[in-house]
Amino acid sequence: MNHIHSLGRSKMKIFIRNYLPVFLIALGVRVFVWLLIIDHPERALDNDSALYISLAQNLLALHIFPSILRTPIYPLFIAATSDISVNVLPGVLISQCVLDSLTAAAVTLIFFRVFENNRYSQVAGLTYAFNPFAVYYANMILTETLFTFLFVLMFCFLVFFFRTQKSIYLASSSIMLGLSTLCRPIALYIPLLILPGLFFVVKHLKKKIIFCALFILCFFAVVVPWHLRNYNRDHRFILSTIDESNYFISFAPEVLMIENNPLSALQVRINEPIEHYRNLLWSEVKSRYGWREKSPFEVMNDAQRVALLREEGEKVILQRPLIFLASHTVNILRTLCPYYPPFSKLTGHDSRLLPILSFTIDLLTMVCFVLGTFLSLRGEWLLKSNRVLMCIMIAIIFYFSFIPGIVGYPRFRIPILPYICILSSMGFRKVLQLAHISGQD
Repeated sequence: MNHIHSLGRSKMKIFIRNYLPVFLIALGVRVFVWLLIIDHPERALDNDSALYISLAQNLLALHIFPSILRTPIYPLFIAATSDISVNVLPGVLISQCVLDSLTAAAVTLIFFRVFENNRYSQVAGLTYAFNPFAVYYANMILTETLFTFLFVLMFCFLVFFFRTQKSIYLASSSIMLGLSTLCRPIALYIPLLILPGLFFVVKHLKKKIIFCALFILCFFAVVVPWHLRNYNRDHRFILSTIDESNYFISFAPEVLMIENNPLSALQVRINEPIEHYRNLLWSEVKSRYGWREKSPFEVMNDAQRVALLREEGEKVILQRPLIFLASHTVNILRTLCPYYPPFSKLTGHDSRLLPILSFTIDLLTMVCFVLGTFLSLRGEWLLKSNRVLMCIMIAIIFYFSFIPGIVGYPRFRIPILPYICILSSMGFRKVLQLAHISGQD
């Protein structure tokens, strides 16, 4: 019994020493920004925010989810954390600040479990804590913070499974991935990155099959009911129409834009040229099908018409497959090095200091990230059992950078920030080692 109490006290000391400071610092930074916007609710709203709030209002007032456009997790989160009849912002945003601070602590934990180094695990967590993108979007009514938290939990449980090979951790990881997918459908194909890793790490063939089957079943148990709901409602076995509509709304216009002006891929903001080609496609589709809506966004809740839009978008893409591949490849760079969000929107002041400070933090992070990625591919400082985890981590970064296309919105970077910070801390460690060797010479 004394041994158990001693072990419990030891774990509590580790928690207080390693993770609590990172959590509290991250929370302090986010709450400071929260205090700047709490009396100015318009600052926390983006183009997509109104729909999420509307869906949450329907859940609270009518107990229904009347849309196939979006998946349910984020509206449920808004409904659970706010009193919408009074003000949606305080509860949702402070909850997001707490979740994002927990993400910073989880980054610390992941680094420690993979590299077994306490000092640089805290560097990884603090790098995330002060990252300007993470701080900004934690104070916006958007899915990014919740999605990133759920996805990092998924990766934490996966790390625990790789260390212990206990099925409870693998099942928890799969469930978290399913919830992440119901928050943002972009995570739907992540199992394709994880299953090969499971097959490689688990030793015996029978266990390989069992664990892979467990992961797939738990994931499907979470996402399939939503597919069935949409099938019963609109006769389409899909997660959401926003996912299907991207082929027409984003991907096809991007391909046409690059075909007509390859240098447009280098523009910082490309919304206007994409909108131009989207409108051209929409005019053709309206004429062909006799539709009267002014914009494709007006048919997003009609699953059958969205299916037609996807077909039209796919036709454009299949005629230009290399351009399509090139546009998504360019987006890797645009996601890793995006333009900055409008920090003045949150603060209410046009300050030159914030962009300069943000640029400096981000530049140092990315330089160390490139070095850390190179070192991880070499397997430096990695136990053999963790090299597969590192490969999955790098694959996740490139997956989330490649999939969205060329638009490169700053918010698309949020899901990969935890892994950028982990690799950045690894690179920072190498920089200090080299500086120490140079100093001795």
